Amino acid sequence: MYFKIIILVFIPILFFSFTNNNIKTNSSKSNVCFEYEILPIFKNNCGISGCHNADSKKSGYVLTSFLSITEKGIIPKKPEKSPIYQVLLPNSSKPMPPKPHKSLRNDEIELIKKWIVEGAKKEKCQ
Repeated sequence: MYFKIIILVFIPILFFSFTNNNIKTNSSKSNVCFEYEILPIFKNNCGISGCHNADSKKSGYVLTSFLSITEKGIIPKKPEKSPIYQVLLPNSSKPMPPKPHKSLRNDEIELIKKWIVEGAKKEKCQ
């Protein structure tokens, strides 16, 4: 009898605790943070002197702030239609950054893609 009570009490508790952990994990999955993850990639690789900073503006692009990056060349939720994303791909006809500069790493390109797919937002980071 005592054993049945323990089972009846602890099995729902265990089940509930596993269920809560999964819910918490899924709901706390964060979006890409523009300010801390995306902006540094653009500033360090594109928005440098002689390229796409406020002084140089090569091809009319300034890639140093959220507004300047998103107002021209990023189509939220559509990386395949976003010109800025397309030139970052290794198989691009006009790959950026150009030689002799190093290409972005695959993980950086994937992070930019994820950010665009999520809507290219500037949400508060946590």
